[in-house]
Amino acid sequence: LPVSQGQQFGGYHHLSSPDHKRVLTGSQADTVDKNIKVTLENRELWGKFHSLGTEMIITKTGR
Repeated sequence: LPVSQGQQFGGYHHLSSPDHKRVLTGSQADTVDKNIKVTLENRELWGKFHSLGTEMIITKTGR
């Protein structure tokens, strides 16, 4: 089932807009695979995570 770019990123439409794509120059552009496809697996789990917030949690041991 095909999904739109906005759906691929869980509603983060700014991630799929052309204005936010990284511009490659020089030798970087020569090594880019133009057939890359990204899919979101386990959308339900991502939805639960996102509902809690997306701030990074820093623990005492994880600094």
